[in-house]
Amino acid sequence: MENQLRGKNQGNEPGENMENKVQNVDNSAVIKRRVFLGIKIFAVFCLLVVLIGGIVVYAKYGTIIMDCYSEASKIAADSKPDDFRKTGGAKYFDASGNEIKALSRANSDTYLTCDEIPQLVKETFIVSEDKDFYNHKGISYKGNVRAVIAIIKDNGKLSQGGSTITQQLTRNIYLTFEKSIERKLKEMFISLKLEEAYSKDQILEYYINNIYFRNNHYGIESAAQGYFGKSISECTLAQQVFLCAIPNRPAYYDPYTNFDHTIKRKDRLLKQLHDDGKISDDMYTTACNEEIVVGRFSKTKENIPQPLKSYIEECAVRALMAASGFEFQYGFTKAQEDEFEEYKNERDEIFKDWANTMQKNEYYVYTSIDFDAQNALQEAVNNVLNDANTDLNDEGIYEFQGSAVCIDNDTGKVVAMVNGRTQADKENYGERAYNNYRQPGSSIKPILVYGPAYDMRDGNGNAVYTLDSTMVDEKIDSKWAPKNASGTYLNREVTFKEALARSLNTIPWLLFRDMKEANGGKLNYCFDYLKKMNFNKITMDDADGLSAAIGGTKYGTNTLEMAAAYATIENEGEYRQPSCVIRITNKDGETVTEDRQGVREVYDINTTKQLIESMQAVLYADYGSATKVPVNGQDCAGKTGTTDGYKDGWMCGFTKYYTTAVWCGNDHNTTADSNTGATFAGKIWHDYMTVIHEGLARKEFDTTVVGLNTGKHEEEQVDDSSDGGGFWDWNIITDWINTKTKEPEPTPEPEPEPIKTKKPRENDNNNDNDDYNDVEETESPEDNYDDNQEPDVHPEEPSDNNDDNNNNDNWNNDNGNNNNWNNNGDW
Repeated sequence: MENQLRGKNQGNEPGENMENKVQNVDNSAVIKRRVFLGIKIFAVFCLLVVLIGGIVVYAKYGTIIMDCYSEASKIAADSKPDDFRKTGGAKYFDASGNEIKALSRANSDTYLTCDEIPQLVKETFIVSEDKDFYNHKGISYKGNVRAVIAIIKDNGKLSQGGSTITQQLTRNIYLTFEKSIERKLKEMFISLKLEEAYSKDQILEYYINNIYFRNNHYGIESAAQGYFGKSISECTLAQQVFLCAIPNRPAYYDPYTNFDHTIKRKDRLLKQLHDDGKISDDMYTTACNEEIVVGRFSKTKENIPQPLKSYIEECAVRALMAASGFEFQYGFTKAQEDEFEEYKNERDEIFKDWANTMQKNEYYVYTSIDFDAQNALQEAVNNVLNDANTDLNDEGIYEFQGSAVCIDNDTGKVVAMVNGRTQADKENYGERAYNNYRQPGSSIKPILVYGPAYDMRDGNGNAVYTLDSTMVDEKIDSKWAPKNASGTYLNREVTFKEALARSLNTIPWLLFRDMKEANGGKLNYCFDYLKKMNFNKITMDDADGLSAAIGGTKYGTNTLEMAAAYATIENEGEYRQPSCVIRITNKDGETVTEDRQGVREVYDINTTKQLIESMQAVLYADYGSATKVPVNGQDCAGKTGTTDGYKDGWMCGFTKYYTTAVWCGNDHNTTADSNTGATFAGKIWHDYMTVIHEGLARKEFDTTVVGLNTGKHEEEQVDDSSDGGGFWDWNIITDWINTKTKEPEPTPEPEPEPIKTKKPRENDNNNDNDDYNDVEETESPEDNYDDNQEPDVHPEEPSDNNDDNNNNDNWNNDNGNNNNWNNNGDW
């Protein structure tokens, strides 16, 4: 009852109910007033923030904005249609000062009016670059606000785009590549003014005729004629869209070096056109299924291969990029994938801008290309390989190919470059000299193994190794240890000099193993030498195993990199980035940029002298592996290389005048018959070097080592000015040296004496082709450690793609195997 009464009386009194209702109303009103007040305070706060922000922004950028507007207004006021139909641009000259007309821009021959441009080409660019093109007034406010905010956050550095077609045209014609808020503001203001001066169709016409399609093609018509050999109006829908895929990132979508990338973007663009109702189902299906085949069709009658033209053009663009302060980076590892992507995107964008800048300004590009040397090198490659193999692949191109690069040792500049064999009815051979990555075989030994070894010093400045250091050549009791090419061993101590000359595999592998132990279980010390010489795809990712000692790396190297590395040895250990551009001037003769190669010390001078003496033994000693290669009347030094299955044959070497590297092999990385470093590559090297040294006085190498402290003579002075630049821990190395190194013991039998004379031995220059194609059978098995049969790839660990040189792995290279050096993390 009490509970019932209690329950009946709680909150049920009439007076109490009314009082509670009044109180609830009052509380609700108070809450509303407080919320409203809070909103007003917040709104006032936001206005204050905007006002203060505007004041701060104006204080910092107000003057810049007004100046940019004023300059943009003047540029737009002076604009005229002829600005977009320029026929000038950069002019290129060879080493003799003759213009290379094949590189000139023939814009007047390929300019199309808006009516002459296929409608679907225009639709494709609108769909892919600027869907709102016909609606906006020249700029995308959303995109540009985002870009400006990013600039302010990044202290004035432009890192985002947001560009319409009009803005891209503005930048290509009137502005530079500069990444700054000033350029972005000018771009926006000029674009707004251009939209007032020209119709949308005119702007689209100007844009399509001026954008860059890679490989010296500007405008859609030039691209169609260059890649397909016909007018854009004659191209199929698939071909037209394929071309439209290129300008977004010309380096990444290069049809020659990154064909698969271009095809994928072509398919994406076709899908966009289909989804937007621009093409029918049948048109879409047909275009997606059509096979695209690109060619190389020259604009002039000059007999200059397209790969060489591309190389010259890209050297020029890179020279301007370097002069503007852009820093090229090399050798990205797998762990740096994100950094590489960021770097690559920035580099490609800047490259595209500078390529356009070159074509709207009358630059004069003076190159080191010597067409007498170029023709001689091409002839040597053609003659030797035409005699060897004329089999064609499915594309009708010679399967067995070669590439070669020649560098002038005085300047470090490229004077000749051959990217493949000449075919009368074909011009479609690739950029093998600088984009084809193949295993180097034994040609890597001087620069990756013996060079770093000779540079190594202990804590007292003593040389740890010299060319007279010895190791025993015998079978190594290890599952992954290499064998010598002949399958036999000397079973005695062998000097490093003799080991290199014989191209033994045991000694460099053991030496590599010892240096790895000295460096705390890593080979960073050795691989840092390749990093210093800008090897792009041989990186620290290869530094865990020992197979690299005899040429077994994941991706390999190319002919240009090898030529530059060997030129470094001849240049007393100082590396110069290879290029063919000497200087660039404007039309008034004022220098825009000169040789900016720079010099980077890689090897100690005493190391290079020991390497040269060892590599002379390769060519001149009785036991040398390439005794038919030298040139009469000149001192020569070099090293051959051969990989398993004769897939790759290399000859890299130099005189005091020139350094030349030659590679031979099948394009598809298949087994080739008798393709050793001393046969086809060696014959090409010999024939070419003989021609270009005609009439040149003999110059001898100075291999006298001075000031090198080996620890044998206390009175000798220590010269440890160079530490080789390795990532090494002195405590680890000193401890290892104290326990491992000792004086070499006398050999139990006399060593074969290498020929000391600098002259080639008699009969070394037999020009009979058979001497290069057959392995010597007159030598005993013990002495026949010829590179001719050397299987150079013996992995330290099992790998399914040890020979997969054509693997398209983008992280360590701009564009996979066919990495273009403008793409080619670099070169």
